[in-house]
Amino acid sequence: MSGSTVRGIPCGPDLLHNPHLNKGTAFTETEREACGLVGLLPEGVDTEELQLQRVRLQLDQKTSDIEKYIFLSSLQDNNETLFYKTVMSDPAHMMPLVYTPTVGEACQKFGHILRRRRVCTCPSAAAAGCATSCGIGLKKTCASSS
Repeated sequence: MSGSTVRGIPCGPDLLHNPHLNKGTAFTETEREACGLVGLLPEGVDTEELQLQRVRLQLDQKTSDIEKYIFLSSLQDNNETLFYKTVMSDPAHMMPLVYTPTVGEACQKFGHILRRRRVCTCPSAAAAGCATSCGIGLKKTCASSS
């Protein structure tokens, strides 16, 4: 189903590779069916709260701030909603990891930790509302079109 869309939203692997729209294991069964995700995600639907708990546990296992920065950067590359939910769950603790001083060390080691560049891409038909398109909720679109 790669390359296909539902109401302009990518489906299948394309959806999972879009950090603006990817919800990981938080996609409902209905969304998974409508968007061609059945078999591409583990069984079971997790709430965002459970996802957040899992992220926090993984962060706690990192031994240095730069490791935490790399983990959070990877999370942002894959699931922006969960990344921002994580940062906002404890801003006093998270901001030093995604901003100064850790980002300074990340800049110094940029060539060693670069994983994936970030870009907001929108279909030309949605260019006028790019900010809206990049933040669109799937529950209203994919699930309602089945």
